[in-house]
Amino acid sequence: MLTLLHNHESLHEKTFVFFHIEQRNENNIFIHSLAMTNTLSIEKYDVPLPNRQDAGKLAFILLNVFTPEECQEWIQMTEERGYSPALINMGAKQTLRPDVRNNARCMIDDVEMAQKLFERIKSYLPNVWNKFQLVGLNERLRFLRYDPGEKFEPHFGTKKTSFLFSYF
Repeated sequence: MLTLLHNHESLHEKTFVFFHIEQRNENNIFIHSLAMTNTLSIEKYDVPLPNRQDAGKLAFILLNVFTPEECQEWIQMTEERGYSPALINMGAKQTLRPDVRNNARCMIDDVEMAQKLFERIKSYLPNVWNKFQLVGLNERLRFLRYDPGEKFEPHFGTKKTSFLFSYF
């Protein structure tokens, strides 16, 4: 899962990477991008997780993964495919809870896009983590858009995680 996030999430038994830059489009709406410069000099920053139960979990930020032109292509593609209200997981189902989360999401299942992302970042990922061998990224890419005033309240992920590396 590729997640473009506005805030930090504390997730139980999940591994994740944030790619986040805010820009404003011609309508003065925040959009998200995956890069800051014209170079592909990727920078990695570890994210200290605030909760004791998160000790030993993997969280980091990668910057400059794509060029600004590539970012615009991905943004345009997601805008063309369309965004819908982002749901939250409530046990075995998803539900709309605008009091908790009121941003938009575009989900794309694309093996080729996931492989392109994986090729760019694999040298920043552990080959083995918690006895799991890294084989690639999940092809379900999730693009989250936060317009002014939108939010996802602080929350915790579920402990029912099936695949460790599904959450990139």
